Amino acid sequence: MSIEQLFRSHYPRLLNFAKRFTECEEDAEDIVQQAFLRAMEQPSGQEPSPTFLFCIVRNLCLDYLKHNAVVAERVLQVSEDALAEGLYAMDMMPSAEQDTIYKELRTRIDELIEKMPQRQREVFLLSRENQLKNQEIADQLGISLKAVEKHITASLKFLREGLPSDYFLLLALLSIPF
Repeated sequence: MSIEQLFRSHYPRLLNFAKRFTECEEDAEDIVQQAFLRAMEQPSGQEPSPTFLFCIVRNLCLDYLKHNAVVAERVLQVSEDALAEGLYAMDMMPSAEQDTIYKELRTRIDELIEKMPQRQREVFLLSRENQLKNQEIADQLGISLKAVEKHITASLKFLREGLPSDYFLLLALLSIPF
C-alpha cells in the first residue's frame, strides 16, 4: 500500500488515536503529519504498514507528553524561584507597607481568580489553596494529568497578564496557603 493510500485510509483513525494522548486537535494533527513524514523517510522499497504508523504516532505522542511535563515542571520551578525572591524582597520592607501591598495584591488576585473559567479556577484553587499534587487533582476531578497541567499553566498566565508588571514577582505568593 502506498503512503498516499495509507494516508487516505488511516489518517482519521491515527488522528483520533493521537487526540486521546494530546487532548488537542492541532497537536494531534501535527503528530500524525510527523508520523507520515517519518514513514516516508524509510528506505525505498519498504512500504510502511498501518501498524508501523500507529507505533510512530504512539511514540511521538509519548514524546509530546514527556515534553509537556518538563515544560510544566519548569513553569512551577520558575514560580517557586519567584516566590523565594518575592519573600526576600518583602522581608526588606517595613511591616505596614508589606501588609498594604499584600492586601492589595490579594484583593486583585482574588478578583482575577473569580474571572477564571470554572474548571480552571477549581484546579488552580485545589493546587494552591489545598496544596494538592497534580495527580491528586486529576484523580479527584476525574480528569487527565495533562488537563490539570494545562489548567494550572493557563491560570498562571491569566494571573500574570492580569497583574501590573511590578507585581509579577509577588504573584508567586499564591504558593502560600490562603
